[in-house]
Parts: sequence; C-alpha cells; structure tokens
Amino acid sequence: MDNTLKITSMKKSLGKSLLYTLPMFLITFILMTGGKPNFTDPAPALATLIAFLLVNVLFFLMHYTGNTDKYRAVLFIIFALSLSFTLIHNMIEMRSSMSFSQADVMECKIPFCHLVIPMMILPAAFTKSIISREYFRRFCEHIVDGCFMVVGNSCTWQGILQLGMFYGGWDDGFSRIRKKPVIKKISDLWKWMPFAVLIMVVLTAALTLTPTYCSWICPFKAVTEFEQVTSVESAAKAGVFLSLFGGLVVVLPILTKKRTQCSFLCPLGAINSLSTESRHLQ
Repeated sequence: MDNTLKITSMKKSLGKSLLYTLPMFLITFILMTGGKPNFTDPAPALATLIAFLLVNVLFFLMHYTGNTDKYRAVLFIIFALSLSFTLIHNMIEMRSSMSFSQADVMECKIPFCHLVIPMMILPAAFTKSIISREYFRRFCEHIVDGCFMVVGNSCTWQGILQLGMFYGGWDDGFSRIRKKPVIKKISDLWKWMPFAVLIMVVLTAALTLTPTYCSWICPFKAVTEFEQVTSVESAAKAGVFLSLFGGLVVVLPILTKKRTQCSFLCPLGAINSLSTESRHLQ
C-alpha cells in the first residue's frame, strides 16, 4: 500500500489564470487612471503603464504558479517602499521638510490615510462635527477602499487584498532577511493586541476629537510625515514613532520572521482579520 502523501498543487492552467486576471486588469485600470486615462504627459503615462503591468503580471503569476506568497511579497514590498519615498519626495518639494504644522492640519493639507477611518466614526456619530468638503470627500473615497478590502477578503484567499494595508511591505521585507527566526515562540496572547489598540484609539479619538493613533502611535510616521518638533510633546511623539518603527518594523521582523507591526499593533489588521474569518472561497 502506497502511504505517500499526495499534495494537490495550487498551480492553475494558463487559461484559467488569464481569466482570473481579467477583472484585476479592469480594477487596476480604474484605480490608476480614475477611469479617465490621460497620456498627454509621457512621464506620468510611462509610470502608470509600468505600475499597471507590474501589478497585473505579478497577480497573474500568483495564480499561474500557485506561489502566492513569493509574488505577493515582491508587489507588497515595492508598493510600500515606492509609496513612502514618493510621499517623502513630495513633502520635501512642497514644504522643504517631512514635518507639518498645525496650520497644515487645520487647512486639510495632510493626506488622508485609511487608518483614520475607525477614529472618525464615533466623533461623526455623536458630536455631529462639521467636516470640510475636501476632507469629507477624501473620507468617502477611503470608506469605499475599506469596503473593497473587507468584501474582497471575505470572498478570496487571505492575503491578496491585504495590499490595501500599503505600508505592510516594510515589515514584510525585513521579515524575509534571515532564513531562520531567532525568536521562534511568541505568545498567542499578543494576537489580541490589535483589537485592544483599535478599541483604545476609537474611544480616545471620540473623547479628544483627534486621530490618536496617527498622533501618537503610528510607526510609519518615521517614513512619511510627522508633526514639527517644537515642544516636549511633539518631541515625545517623534521618539515614539522612531522607537516603534525601529522595534516593530525593523528589528522584531528580522528576529521573528513575522510581520510584527501588522500582527501585534495595527488596528486595521484587527478589522482585516475579522473580515477574513468570514471568507467562503479559497
């Protein structure tokens, strides 16, 4: 009797893989062009074309080869690094610095991050706060993105639409540096930390009417933009951002081979994990 374990390959046929990729062609085209492509300027048009091909070729290879993790990691890391360095370049070009002032906040000159969405719900519901038209428009756009991520995770395999967590490529990249982890065991209790952080930031945002996660905790402020250091409080915030980035995004991923920031801190990770629990299709 043959006791050899038979493993079903995740690799799909060429035709089926192309069929799976067709909807992604449409989605990425709309997201990258807004449905109104403009090729009058060669430089942005070339950048859009390269990004379009990169996303769709890697998406096709995930299906065709069955090696989702390998090709997703490539896209994930390129996406995160490109986003951060592009944002830094734009901030320095506009302000000659990565920092922003309170005047920039009041004038809605700060890019709207989707991590702010959970922190806006309770203040909007209970305080009837008036949001400026531009800020509200950005809020609605990111609500749509959030719904896309939740619905997508409910209907597909876990991981593809986690690309919506666009900074995750940082700790994903560092987690792949070593072949074997130095720290092999992490208590399962830590998996509840993102839920605790989510509850904390939603409640504190409701009490203070400020996005407390972004103001005090977010590690990726270190590679995007942060409040000008003009006081002890702003200096403390900068110290927290740098410490969390160094610890949770760089050092611990290298030592554990896990995406520790996404797994043990990010409040959006808690929302994403709930949505993936309800998925019905592999």
